Amino acid sequence: MPDVEYTFSKLCDPGRLRSEIQSSTIITALSYIETASSPVSTSVWFKASLSGGDETTLDGIIDDHTNTPLPQDVVSTMQTLPFSSKKIGSLSLFNRTHGANFSLSQGANNSLDFEITYDQVKFNGVEIVNGDFGDTANLKVVDTDGDPIPAYYEADLVLNQFGFNVNVHPDVYTKESKYDADLYKGMRIRIDYTSTSAKTIYVNYLLHELK
Repeated sequence: MPDVEYTFSKLCDPGRLRSEIQSSTIITALSYIETASSPVSTSVWFKASLSGGDETTLDGIIDDHTNTPLPQDVVSTMQTLPFSSKKIGSLSLFNRTHGANFSLSQGANNSLDFEITYDQVKFNGVEIVNGDFGDTANLKVVDTDGDPIPAYYEADLVLNQFGFNVNVHPDVYTKESKYDADLYKGMRIRIDYTSTSAKTIYVNYLLHELK
């Protein structure tokens, strides 16, 4: 049975709205949520049609909804406190998760860079919030100016690629590797993002400083 769509002329935060629906009395399983900015709309897809009572509940949730991310989804740039004393040789690992937001245009011309500001980090993964079905991403690491890595590297030279046309899941997409990559100050994590629409996405970078 195909999913059933309910559309509203209001822009909602997908993560918050998903939480509000899942904690409500609506018993039909939620499938996914899509948003658009032109014209403004939010489409909520369920696994089956809602009952009359559940439709009324959904209308109330939308009316009361505030278009702001939940605290765990807020990704303004931040530095977290150390969480671990794990050792690698004589050095310790410290959690340094960072967040950033990017305004996207429709199409493939979105090159999103995040520069490493620590001397050395272990890079474990990324989270992308507010993606849509059909969005894809390539994940790369590029050099900046050759410092501190050898000067014969050119600026913007691709040093490694970790993701190839990865399909981004709507709402929240997480990719975490069981092994890490070593990155150094001045390198940039680059996401070449192909978007199905003009929108803002939010990215968390899962890093651990080594010092």
